[in-house]
Amino acid sequence: MNAVLYSALLALVSVAAFAGQSTKDGVITIGGGSGPRATVFMKTPTHVGSPVHRPAKLKTIYNNLGTGTHVYNCCYGWNVTGKDSQVAEQLWTATPFTPKQTVALTEIEVALEYINGTNAATVTLNPDSGGVPSTKVLHTWNFLNLHDSGQCCILSTGKVKHGIKLSKGQQYWLVAMCPSDTWAAWNINSTGVVGSFAQQKNGGNWSLFDKQDVGAMALFGK
Repeated sequence: MNAVLYSALLALVSVAAFAGQSTKDGVITIGGGSGPRATVFMKTPTHVGSPVHRPAKLKTIYNNLGTGTHVYNCCYGWNVTGKDSQVAEQLWTATPFTPKQTVALTEIEVALEYINGTNAATVTLNPDSGGVPSTKVLHTWNFLNLHDSGQCCILSTGKVKHGIKLSKGQQYWLVAMCPSDTWAAWNINSTGVVGSFAQQKNGGNWSLFDKQDVGAMALFGK
């Protein structure tokens, strides 16, 4: 989300307060209905360094991360929430990618932020099924101690010891989910990458959203 659009969003929030929920000081949820649901951090962001890891001798499968103190958007992200969270709905968020060559995936980096509840999230690698994530899971990563909302630039990093073969030209998905009491979010990228992503509400069908700022992530392999 660019600076002009973000400033306009904050101005609109201050007037109308949207139809969101504020369950942590300075954090609200927006959207819903037929559109995607997001989390917005309303206070001045903080920076805790830039531990972005560029794995040596590994191929970049996909990367929309920035650099310095702008690795991702610290203050806006797509919801990842549990049914018993303060947001009161289970909402998983998924981001697609397509390898340009056949490769073995060995590492992922994802910008997942914590708001409240259990500080944990799970990310799965899924093949595509008709343009949305398949129910088949190729690999699972469990993350603890996500970075706090409004911070940049810590990433959740997961590795695969022996690698997972990904085929050239085939679409895959990273799917983010969380414990039932958790309110988390997948920070959007800060590099202007726009595309499609999907959200699944309360275990229903996936909804695909086009021309959106997609979640910040990078994938590497060999």
